Amino acid sequence: MVNTGQPSRACDPCKERHTKCDERRPQCSRCKKAGRKCTGYKDDFDINLRNETHIVARRVRARETHFQSLQTSLPIPYEQQAIALFFENFVLETIDAGYSRGFLAGLSPSLRTARADSLLSITVEAIGLCFLAKSMVNESIASRAVRGYARSLSRLQTTLRHEIDCISSETMISVYLMGLYEIMMPPKKDLHPWLAHLNGLTAIMKARNKETGLCFPGLGFLGAPDSALDRSSRNIDQKTPVNRWVVDDSNHDKETVYTECVTGRALNSSPVANGPWIHASLDDLVLRAQTILQAAPSLLESSHPEATANVERLLVAAHSQLSSFRDWPSGIHDHCQPKTISHHVDASEVSQLDVFPGKVDIYPNLYVAGVWNTYRTTLLRLCDVIAQCGMYLETDTMPFRETEEYQTLRTIASKTAEDICSSVAYHINNDWVQRITGASLQRSPKALGGLFLMWPLYAGSVLSIVPDIHRAWMRRKLRSIGVSMGLAQAVVLADTVDLRRSTDPFKPLIIAQGHVFMWSATMF
Repeated sequence: MVNTGQPSRACDPCKERHTKCDERRPQCSRCKKAGRKCTGYKDDFDINLRNETHIVARRVRARETHFQSLQTSLPIPYEQQAIALFFENFVLETIDAGYSRGFLAGLSPSLRTARADSLLSITVEAIGLCFLAKSMVNESIASRAVRGYARSLSRLQTTLRHEIDCISSETMISVYLMGLYEIMMPPKKDLHPWLAHLNGLTAIMKARNKETGLCFPGLGFLGAPDSALDRSSRNIDQKTPVNRWVVDDSNHDKETVYTECVTGRALNSSPVANGPWIHASLDDLVLRAQTILQAAPSLLESSHPEATANVERLLVAAHSQLSSFRDWPSGIHDHCQPKTISHHVDASEVSQLDVFPGKVDIYPNLYVAGVWNTYRTTLLRLCDVIAQCGMYLETDTMPFRETEEYQTLRTIASKTAEDICSSVAYHINNDWVQRITGASLQRSPKALGGLFLMWPLYAGSVLSIVPDIHRAWMRRKLRSIGVSMGLAQAVVLADTVDLRRSTDPFKPLIIAQGHVFMWSATMF
């Protein structure tokens, strides 16, 4: 029982009407004048022991409602909204270390310990504002993002002069985030400004590895029996985990972009003996393929007297790698194999569809899906290089496009491109896939799924070995991802695709660097 304040001694009718009572007895003047019966007054005992709990409770509820309305009316700073939105869309924690890796999983703990004016804090705020501006289409926030990014670049220059800070994990994450910022913002001068940050990240990692002797994990997937590769050139180390690189300073001839970025040094991948088989990781296969893929453009464009002989050697090497790549999926555990859950059939114009006609695949997690598409993209590029070599060496009596080999390459490319298309729904339309399957899938940040699809879709749309129907759909989907997910670079890539021409020999190099950039984030 609660009673508060000065008690009212008015008669009951006046209390009900909330009118002033003169408290005359036996009846008040107001009741007498109004011609109504005055029911009298309460005695002092009832007044002193009155129960006003319900009145107090009503007042408390009114105050709480008023306070809540004040709280909701207070604006949340854009910086807080931006950082929360960025984490929601791009940061993925590692759930099962045996079958997955996170994406920028180390950003949250690093940010918690970083100073408010540190390079990492400034960079995260800038990229968060950038993504928020793209989401809200707000020029004012975009201007704040640009100013924050300029401040971040200035702070980076200061950090790079410091002997220890320049190779710290926070610096590497910051440089990576700057590259991601450039992918979100439409380029004004350079077509691919994020490449500058990729090169910077490479330099930092090389310096860090030289200083600390650390090595970084690759994709960490074991593959098919590697009978086609030269086993005598491999270093077998039974003590090495299957998802780790082994650094070998004596071998310094693999100066590829992929090698330098993912490991920071020239290296040998060390496959692990498993009974009578020697398994090669996808890391190893991709590294070996990069030597061929990077050499192809200059050799195919060369007018050197020995150009034909060089192209013939390139063709033999590409055939060997293609054989190894085609065997790789058979060595993958069932848990990591894609599973077809639906077949989507639509008779309308294919290039205008959101889901490509055919199967829809799901994966254990986004990391596994990304590894598969890295494999598929490299396989497509190998097929395309073989086709270009064949056409380079063709004769008038036997056009390469009329050979059985070319038709086989087209069949491989068609199936591989369809596999990439069938993974799109899982990457960016998780809710739709769950409705179709009724299964509970691991939730992945939506924009991150779009980022993982950028380079496979770009590869499929620029390589002429891929059927035109797949190329057109991939190009449209790539542009759609750029517009809907705030990834301006995807729009730039889609707009540079010319479906009427054959493969541009230098565009596939952008594909390789894009995959390097994507996988670099799994190290942090």
